[in-house]
Order: sequence, then structure tokens, then C-alpha cells
Amino acid sequence: MSENLKTIKELADELGITKQTVQYHIKNLPSKIRKKNSRGAILLTKEEQNFIKSRVNKQSDREQSDREQSDREQSDREQSDREQSDREQSDREQSDREQSDREQSDREQSDREQSDREQSDREQSDREQSDREQSDREQSDREQSDREQSDREQSDREQSDREQSDREQSDREQFYLEKIKIQEEQIEDFKEQRIELREQVKHLGVLLDQQQRLALQDKKLLEEYKAENDSLKALKIPAEGSQAEQANSQPQEELETLKEQIRALNDKIKGQEQLNNQVSKKWYQFWK
Repeated sequence: MSENLKTIKELADELGITKQTVQYHIKNLPSKIRKKNSRGAILLTKEEQNFIKSRVNKQSDREQSDREQSDREQSDREQSDREQSDREQSDREQSDREQSDREQSDREQSDREQSDREQSDREQSDREQSDREQSDREQSDREQSDREQSDREQSDREQSDREQSDREQSDREQFYLEKIKIQEEQIEDFKEQRIELREQVKHLGVLLDQQQRLALQDKKLLEEYKAENDSLKALKIPAEGSQAEQANSQPQEELETLKEQIRALNDKIKGQEQLNNQVSKKWYQFWK
């Protein structure tokens, strides 16, 4: 790529023109930021070099054409001068030879002048026709050059648009890849959370089984206490004086103790049932 880049001086030396001429043609290029070498000299791309070469060649062709046209006109003038000189020499010789016949000579001279005027008119017409054709060719060359310049600019814009589109496509792909990566990380997090939730569910299941076993044990104890309480209530000992009161005082104390134990056990069972209900609700909400 760097081999195709040239400085203004290198291109001028290659084409045999001055640096000022190259800088003049650079003004016709599209404005953009150009690369520079380590010494700060502007570097021209292959397309810019070709454009300047075509401009220089066209200018050289026009100058060559102008020189050829000038040479042809100069040759025509010299030819005309020689013919005029030859005619004058011939006229003088004719006048000397035919001095006696001046009138005839005058008529011939008049005919020749008329012929010369017609010939001059034809030559003038030919030169004008040639000038018009030359002008048309130059106009056609300029139009062709403008079309080529417009095509190159259009091609550059399309290339720039394609590069811009490629960069945008690459940015979108990078964005989607990063998004996919983030989603994959989130999926891994969800998997870990799911594993943790499964472990928690297993732990809750174990706790629920333990709570149910404890509840069954407490219920069994409560039934045993109730049965014992009922058996105590069924006992009816007749009261006989002070001995009967002393005999009744001891079962009454035991009965009060049993009632307190039953109330404590009932409170414990209610608390256990509330805890079981809360665990059941958590279990139901989790599976819901």
C-alpha cells in the first residue's frame, strides 16, 4: 500500500513538471485529510496520482495541438507569401514580356486577383471550420474529463458508504455478542440460584417432616394428658371431716398442676400449628 504513495516532489520529478503545477492540480481533488510521511510531506494515493497524470497529459495534448495548429497556420502563411511572391514575380515577367499587350495582361491579372480572392475566402472558410472543429473537440474533452471526475467522486462516496455500513454492521454484531454473553452469565446465575432453591426446598422438606413428627408427638402427649385428666376427674372420694379435706387437698393440687401443664402444652401445640401453617404457605408459594 505504501509503495503506491508518492510525495508531490516525487510525482513532479516523474512527470517532468514543477511542484507548483502538481499543487495546482491538487486543488481540483476532493477536499480531505491526506496522509503525511515522517518528514511532514503530503502523500498522494494511486487514484490521486492517476488523476493528476491525466490532467497533465490532457494539458500537454492541448499544448501540442496548439503548437501544431500554430505550425500549420505559419506554414500556410509562408506558402501564401511564397505564392504571392511567385505571382508578383510572374506578373513582373509577364508585364515585361507582354508590355505591348497591357490590356490583355490587365484582364488576366484581374482574373487572377478574383481567383486569389476566392481562394483566400475558401482558405479562410477552411480555417474557421478547422477552428470550430478544434473548439468542439476541446469542449468534448472537457465534458469527458468532468464526467470521469464525477464518476470517480461517485465511486469514492459509494466506497465510503460501504465502509461506513461495514463498520456499523461490525458494531451491531459486537453489541449483540456482548448482549449474548451477558445473557449467558445471567442464565448461569439463574441456574446457580435454581440449585440453591432446590437445596432450600430439600431443607424445608426435612424441616417440615420434623415439624410434623413433633406435632404428632405433641398431639399424642396431649391426648395422654387429657385421658389422665379425665380419669382424675372421674375419681370421687367422699369427704369425712378433716381427714377427708386432707385427702382431697392433695388430688386438688395435683389437678391444678396438671391443668397448668395442659395449658402450657396447648399453647405449645398452637404455636407449633401456626409454625406448620407458615411453612405450608411458604411451600405452596414456592411451587406456585
